[in-house]
Amino acid sequence: MPGSGRALEGIIEMSWLVRIFLSMAILVPALGARASDWGPVWDSLAEQPGATVSDGLDASGAPIRQINLASNVSFLLRKQGDHVEVTGVDNSGHGAVACAARTFPTLLFILDTCAPGKYPELRKTLGQTLNDIDDFIVKNSIVPVTKESLQQERRDAEAKIHAMSPADVAKECHKPDFQSWLSKVEPAGGEHDESERIRKVTKELLSVPRPPVRNPCI
Repeated sequence: MPGSGRALEGIIEMSWLVRIFLSMAILVPALGARASDWGPVWDSLAEQPGATVSDGLDASGAPIRQINLASNVSFLLRKQGDHVEVTGVDNSGHGAVACAARTFPTLLFILDTCAPGKYPELRKTLGQTLNDIDDFIVKNSIVPVTKESLQQERRDAEAKIHAMSPADVAKECHKPDFQSWLSKVEPAGGEHDESERIRKVTKELLSVPRPPVRNPCI
């Protein structure tokens, strides 16, 4: 994907710690859905101007619906009992906002745990980035969400990380993907360059209003 999605790949590769921040239930309540519909949220989304809808069955016979929005964000819905399994994909070329919302906190963890007391400019940039991403999500989410709830999700993920043993933390800090990212920051001017890159990525990421989704994610 062009744009900020590709830039995010350059910031950090997938690791166990990133997956902690990415781990979030993909099953959402059907919100009152009857056997004949998908619930008011998804019905309303399907009725947006420019949206296209395709209904069918998957290989197991479960009902599925794909909603493609004019913003080039699509949702694949699959009914599972009283829940709807949702996969959102951003094809806009600007990046998946919900992916970034869980990738950037990992970078802060790296700084806090693997480089304590260093890189204040980068810490400030990441803090502002997360604040801007939270504001975007609150404004553009297809279901109501609060900034506090987003911050609480991060605190819950951080609690899992802080529960790790010192040996496990040290092992994570010495993984090649983390060391590779830190190696960009350490040289003279590296911190400023990386801060500028993150600001540029974030500006592109949030440049067009659209529903925040997680895919494609690094």
